[in-house]
Amino acid sequence: LPFGTKPSVPQRLIAPNAISGLATFAALWALGGPLDAVARARVCAKLAELCSVKSAGNTPPHIDGALPGVVTLPAFDGSLFDFSFDAARNEWTPWVPPGEPVPPTAGTPFAQIVIPTAESARIGYLLRALCDAGTHALLVGESGVGKSTIVRQALGPGGWGGALGKSGRPPLQIAIPFSARTPATLLRAVVDSRMRKRRRGVYGPPHVGQRALVCVDDLAGPALEEFGAQPPLELLRMWIEYDFWYDLKKQAPKYVKEMQLLAAMGHPGGGRTVISPRVLSCFHVLNITFPSEVTVKRIFGTLINAKLVDFDEEIKPVGEMMTAATYELYQKVCAELLPTPDKPHYVFNLRDISRVFEGVLQMDRNFYDSKDGVIRLWAHEVLRVFSDRLINEPDREAMHKIVSERLEQRFGTAWGRIFTPTGCPPFGDFMREMSGDKKAPYEEMNNPAALKKHVEDKLEDYNMEPGFSAMDLVLFRDAIDHVCRLRRVISMPRGNAML
Repeated sequence: LPFGTKPSVPQRLIAPNAISGLATFAALWALGGPLDAVARARVCAKLAELCSVKSAGNTPPHIDGALPGVVTLPAFDGSLFDFSFDAARNEWTPWVPPGEPVPPTAGTPFAQIVIPTAESARIGYLLRALCDAGTHALLVGESGVGKSTIVRQALGPGGWGGALGKSGRPPLQIAIPFSARTPATLLRAVVDSRMRKRRRGVYGPPHVGQRALVCVDDLAGPALEEFGAQPPLELLRMWIEYDFWYDLKKQAPKYVKEMQLLAAMGHPGGGRTVISPRVLSCFHVLNITFPSEVTVKRIFGTLINAKLVDFDEEIKPVGEMMTAATYELYQKVCAELLPTPDKPHYVFNLRDISRVFEGVLQMDRNFYDSKDGVIRLWAHEVLRVFSDRLINEPDREAMHKIVSERLEQRFGTAWGRIFTPTGCPPFGDFMREMSGDKKAPYEEMNNPAALKKHVEDKLEDYNMEPGFSAMDLVLFRDAIDHVCRLRRVISMPRGNAML
């Protein structure tokens, strides 16, 4: 762990001969934290070789200079990074206990559901340790791997963010999202607005003994200036190295005390700027690896299986089929529908899988009593998330082929068997009028005439509202389909769309 990190276990609770294990664990993350999955595998193999332990059934040869028995490693068939070291018991334990994860509580909003994984557990632990030590941290990972979720968990009320400092108050958290247009003056103004004067030229959080945690999202976002630097990042580097920045009005140093940085950014490339090594050297870097197939299926399989508990026995097995089919479809789409200069928005990540399941989880057992009905809902959500992004007919045909293959290979059915020749009908929750606070079901709207009449009636009601400009619209099939798609997006919590 970084210099200055406080031990998570009091000295009196450390078992005899546990120092070598703690040193191994600290070295593993100090050196392997910034690495990707491939490089971490090489580190694990070399460490296992040096310690002369068995891993995945292989007995490594004896190495001159190795000290077997001094460091005891667990037998692992994946990665040593999947284990933490328990100093009290002098043993290695998995970050996440084996077995099925606890299903989410019924009624929990989808955006607040968190299924624990080894990655979230270990990065959360390291973040809390770094915060305790006052070390600046930088999380690096692809879009959709859960950087924001991990930070919320680690710094939330149940984590470091709920810990009381010397002032008896929780840390002051300041969130600053960076973009290409973020100037250094804005960064300084946001931080200064939350600080209070301690004495001449010295500022800090409002309460003595309180710490401030500045959370910077998309650290690499600011555009390069004329000489190749990123002014907001250089301002942060100046503060980290010298503990002050300049007050532009008084033209004098302005010291900012008891402040710590936690930043996140994506991997360089694809339009993202490569940040300066001088800035990078100021942070302890932790790379969040892309989750494995097992992890993805564990997360979304838990969600869908918990939803299907109360459904008919015929429908329950669909959960595992749906999880595998969605992951395979995602992999196929990422491999075949690549971004190009005329299709720059063909960028897919794990959030797209999440959106598919968010739509599927809206189903009500009272309106989905057959296996085919659930499969049709899954196919509809896949088309909305992936196919609606496509811009030409060849790409849509390729997407249709991918979906058809998944239907045959995973669900044992065919497109022509579950859908009519007109294709996949729209789904929505606005066809039924519900009394009180009851929510209308998210259901298949397979009666085009009734759907057209309902939308036209709503348009007429809108045109009759006083003060509204009347809209003389012709609601043909494609227009109604677009209305249904937009309604689906904006009716979801945190839903957003770009046309």
